[in-house]
Parts: sequence; structure tokens; C-alpha cells
Amino acid sequence: PVNAQVVGNAWYCNSGFRRVGNACVALDVPVNAQVVGNAWYCNSGFRRVGNACVALDVPVNAQVVGNAWYCNSGFRRAGDACVEMTPEEILAQQRLAIAIRASGLNENLEGQSFSLRDVERRCEAYKYSDRYGDLECRGELRAVQRRCEVYFYDPPNGEIECRGSEFRAVERRCTVTLYSDRYGDVSCR
Repeated sequence: PVNAQVVGNAWYCNSGFRRVGNACVALDVPVNAQVVGNAWYCNSGFRRVGNACVALDVPVNAQVVGNAWYCNSGFRRAGDACVEMTPEEILAQQRLAIAIRASGLNENLEGQSFSLRDVERRCEAYKYSDRYGDLECRGELRAVQRRCEVYFYDPPNGEIECRGSEFRAVERRCTVTLYSDRYGDVSCR
């Protein structure tokens, strides 16, 4: 159909279009969103509410990372606010950060609340064409799912490509290996 391309012995809708029956229909992309493949995602600082992107309500002493906010160093989340940590809480946080860095694989991802080990455990790849696939992740790893995709350079092997620098460690240290025609495991080193 119009706005599609042939890949192997099948056809896929071009970026910005989605398949409806035997046609490719343009995506209805809201303000403050961008198209990635056959879907749209809210820009950084916005979150999806129905079919719209709504600005995050970011409290004092917090910063936006993707589609969520996180408290600055020395502060912790308390409901919808960031409150100053006690000296004991700061010390415990520093000890945890040292332990995470020492473990290597469990290194936190530049301001994220999860590790590469979490990416391995809670994400898998779905191959939707000969060369491309999406990551499907559970829970707080939806940020990785929205910002990263898989390029299969030599099936069954694939590499992960992400938009934005906050997931650079995922790109550099994680790969995908298909275990079926369409699904693959994520492995990080």
C-alpha cells in the first residue's frame, strides 16, 4: 500500500504510519511528541495522558530525565516532593552508590533508578522486521523501552540503539540474541 515498503517477502508501514488492515494510516501525533517508527512518544519533560502529552509537574530540588522526574542529590522523594535527606540517609545512599559501582554490572545508569542487571531481567526484544526491533520492558524500565530500539546487524544478533545520552551504557554494554523468530533476550556485560 501507499506509505509502506517491502522488506523481504512482507511489507511494513513507513515511519509515522501504522498498519490498519491492508493500509498504512498516518499517526495522529499530539503536541510535544515525536514519532519513532510506527508510534509516537512524548518529549522529555512530558508524560502521556490518553492521546496527549502533558507537562510534568516537577517539584523544587528535582530534575527531569526523560518522561519522569528524580530528586537531586541530597534529597529523597516524599510523595510529589523532594525533601532534604538526613546525614544518616546521605551516608547510606553514598554506601549504596559505592557498592553499586563496585559490582560493575549493577552500576546505575546516569541518574536512573535501575541497573544494567535490571535491563537484562526485565526487557526483551521483539523483532518486527528483518533488521529492526523494539525493546519491551516492564515497570520503571518503560523509559528504556520508549527511547531504545534494536538493530539486527547479523540475525540472530542485534545491538541496542538509544536516543539521548542517559542510556549510553545500555547501548555500549547490552546486546540482543534472538531465541525465536521474533523474540530475543537482552544480555549486558
